[in-house]
Amino acid sequence: MQPSFDNTAGVTATSVGYTGGEAKTANYEAVSTGKTGHVEVIQITYDPQKVTYEKLLQTYLENIDPTQADGQFADRGPQYIAAIYYADATQKNAAQKALDGIAAKFAQLS
Repeated sequence: MQPSFDNTAGVTATSVGYTGGEAKTANYEAVSTGKTGHVEVIQITYDPQKVTYEKLLQTYLENIDPTQADGQFADRGPQYIAAIYYADATQKNAAQKALDGIAAKFAQLS
């Protein structure tokens, strides 16, 4: 995910890490076991004058497989689930709208 955002105009920084979980240690070796309860995440810092939150959502959704509930591509396990974390109600609403749009596209296929 990181290169996709790093190559997006208006993104000023990205940082990967882990969130959630009960284990005190959250590093790749521990989290990749799927036993810490953590989820792998990316934090995106951006200039809203140069890129919209909606564009960031679009970039994210174009780089995941929403049909995989147990991970992403070759990465399997609860630590690799697709998730969107938001900062406020405006971002939450935008994320829900983007997800609803994806759901509608899949509904048309069935």
